[in-house]
Amino acid sequence: MRTILSILMCSMMLYSFSCNKSDDSKDDGETWYLVSWYGTIAGISKNYEKGKFPWTFGDGTIAIKNVPEESFILPENTTYVISNENGKEVIDIKDVGTFTRIISKDTMFLNAPCCDMIDYRLER
Repeated sequence: MRTILSILMCSMMLYSFSCNKSDDSKDDGETWYLVSWYGTIAGISKNYEKGKFPWTFGDGTIAIKNVPEESFILPENTTYVISNENGKEVIDIKDVGTFTRIISKDTMFLNAPCCDMIDYRLER
């Protein structure tokens, strides 16, 4: 009985240490900061100071604090779904559109499928 208990305890410890996120994680529950958006047929762009507009991705929702007044920015709270299409990660954001999501170590790009939509750049 002691042997079984010891094996169970060791297994639980190993399992708990093996579930750490890497720095390049794309999992939910992360805060990113809007630093710019650009697009539309007119070629409009806007840059922001990092830290001013946090976007928190978590549990299928995006919470945005301090929403800028520009009309192209997302509502304060919205939902999203991430999928994989043709080898690319795609994020469908309710009432906004579908974007190709590209994440490097400290930057996330949300690229719109067409020229008359907005692309977003966020940083950790």
